[in-house]
Amino acid sequence: MVLKISRLIRSSKQLHFCCAIILLSIFISLSNYFRIPIGGASDFIKYAVHFVILTLSVIGVLGILSVSRRVFMIIGPVVIFLFAVSASSLYLYNITVTSEIIEVIFKTHWAVTKEFIGTSFVFLFVFLFIGLVFIMWLRLRLARIQTQQKILLFFVSLLLIFPAIAANKKRYNTMISRVPFSLINATKEYYLTLKNSQLERKVIGEDAYCTNEDSVIVVLVLGESLRNDHLSFNGYDKCTSPLLEKRRIYSFNKNRSLHTYTAASIPQILTRADSMNLQRAYNEESIISLFKRVGYNTVWLANQVPDYTYAALAKGSDIYLNLNAQNSDYSDALSTDQNILNVVDQHINGINYKKKFLILHTLGSHWYYNYRCPLDMRIFYPIINSRSFVDNSSEQMINSYDNTVYFTDYFIDEIISKLEGKNSILIYVSDHGESLGEDGKWLHATNHESLYNAACFIWMSDRYIRRYGLNPHQNTSKRTNTSSIFHTLLQAGGIQSNILEMNKSLLSDDFCQY
Repeated sequence: MVLKISRLIRSSKQLHFCCAIILLSIFISLSNYFRIPIGGASDFIKYAVHFVILTLSVIGVLGILSVSRRVFMIIGPVVIFLFAVSASSLYLYNITVTSEIIEVIFKTHWAVTKEFIGTSFVFLFVFLFIGLVFIMWLRLRLARIQTQQKILLFFVSLLLIFPAIAANKKRYNTMISRVPFSLINATKEYYLTLKNSQLERKVIGEDAYCTNEDSVIVVLVLGESLRNDHLSFNGYDKCTSPLLEKRRIYSFNKNRSLHTYTAASIPQILTRADSMNLQRAYNEESIISLFKRVGYNTVWLANQVPDYTYAALAKGSDIYLNLNAQNSDYSDALSTDQNILNVVDQHINGINYKKKFLILHTLGSHWYYNYRCPLDMRIFYPIINSRSFVDNSSEQMINSYDNTVYFTDYFIDEIISKLEGKNSILIYVSDHGESLGEDGKWLHATNHESLYNAACFIWMSDRYIRRYGLNPHQNTSKRTNTSSIFHTLLQAGGIQSNILEMNKSLLSDDFCQY
């Protein structure tokens, strides 16, 4: 009888511990899904399966830690605490832990960190701490696990993780970018950014000097996923760019990108890298360094977290400001380029420098499209109602994409309105295009002709045109690609150097098509 009672108590302790781990895993995983728009029964089933796979993987990780009491008591509290806090950030503030957030924490920018902490977070923190203590107490009370049981528990836990690994390989980042594993991803990105920032880049253009003695503002807008053929000023049959159609825009509607995803495109655009010298994107100085060298005040305003491939370049600006550090590509929150409009005026007018170079890194037309356009600027319907693009019709997908283009038109027009009375030039280039159902393909980062269709256009103020007498109209019908931007910016800023190739500048009479 005593033996039976002892076994019953032992099994009940194990049951309580297992239930606690399962409930904790559900709490952590659910944070990724409770805001996701669901478009129907099939959509619900799909995300339910996704949720189960992610939950099982969290159970598997905690299960592996539980094999050894010593390991669980030392590492367990840290892992569980970080997992729970990252989930709580999503629940309370819809904040995803990114490499930028980690940088803020490591650099102890309390002024920024405290903005994320409120009364609700303190109460939740206390609740999580009590739950953590309870779980550790349950594990401490468990009887010593036999070697065979440890081996069995380890392999069962490993099997629970395997479906998530397989799903992540099939669809890149679908699991690793979700809480709690986004912590790993963000930490990796932070480490790689730090490592890249310490790499030496070849100094170029040491002979550079600026011929312009006047006050001048050069603005480079780095667009996202915008295609030439979805702009109505390029002939698209839907009115997606009504405001810019009224402006004097020089559109290079045959422009191509060299890459199909941001991490590769942006460093190429910012450097001398071209199709014959792609390595320059990673071993040479950027256009920002050259503008700084000749006396420009350089400002980078970001609305997306920079990839490690170009984060060091961006943060090399005199002023670097990320306006969307808390959101990743998988954040379920309305986040538009209005973030940049809210602050850009102070950098155009408020900085006491004669020469200014502003880089505006936008979210543009990045998926999820509905989150890139405010509610009051969605004019094309019906629109998407699910994050799973296969559960939306082609019409919904294209309408939602076109709404982002319509908002980009407004965004650029607002920037121009702040520049038009000044000696200024604005150069827009998208990092790549977007697949919109061609050959059954959607979004980007694959290999399809539509993904190289990257919008590019230039606007110049009347003062700028009178001062420099530039007229790039003759180049708008030529074939161009994103490797022209580096040389175009040099000419736009009045920077002379032996590295400036006028036959590659879109502003030059000597430009040769690619």
